[in-house]
Amino acid sequence: MYPHAGRITTLGWVWATAWAASAVFHSRDFWLTERFDYFLGNAALAWMAYVGVVRAGWKLLGLERAGRRCGLILALVGLLAAHFRAGWRKINYARNVVLMVGLLVAHTFAWTYAALASPRPHNWMLFVTLSLTYVAGALEMFDFPPVLGSLDAHALWHAATPPLALLFYAFLRSEMKFEFGQALREHVGHKRS
Repeated sequence: MYPHAGRITTLGWVWATAWAASAVFHSRDFWLTERFDYFLGNAALAWMAYVGVVRAGWKLLGLERAGRRCGLILALVGLLAAHFRAGWRKINYARNVVLMVGLLVAHTFAWTYAALASPRPHNWMLFVTLSLTYVAGALEMFDFPPVLGSLDAHALWHAATPPLALLFYAFLRSEMKFEFGQALREHVGHKRS
């Protein structure tokens, strides 16, 4: 059994919830909807970084041991709780960008290490997704005024995220199929011996 399947499935649910919160916020801009949008986006990116770190450090960092994974989760929850508390009354957008970029960099390094340590035919999808994520992220960082009154950098960033999510999902699906196939081959090999 692929040990990361549950974490990857949870990642999908967390991101779907974050996207729903973002849609609500962009249609109804209130204090609470803004908090849901930002904080669920933070949580989704934190879980994505967690999944990447656990995948990359499974053997290297001994993360097959539940206690170590729990420690990593507690560290991320503490980081997010401090960030949420600091931004509860008024969101500090610069601090939010620093947190999000830091989590994205952790995610990028972890998955890149995992892909380079285990070369697989589908790893190209990961590298394309990671590269284009930074290109799309530049739209958020280097904002420009709306073109034709409504098409701004933030709108283009939102338009770029669904295809990136689909490509990353295709990578994760291929990763799980590869791992399941490998586990099945090992199981059949053990039965024959």
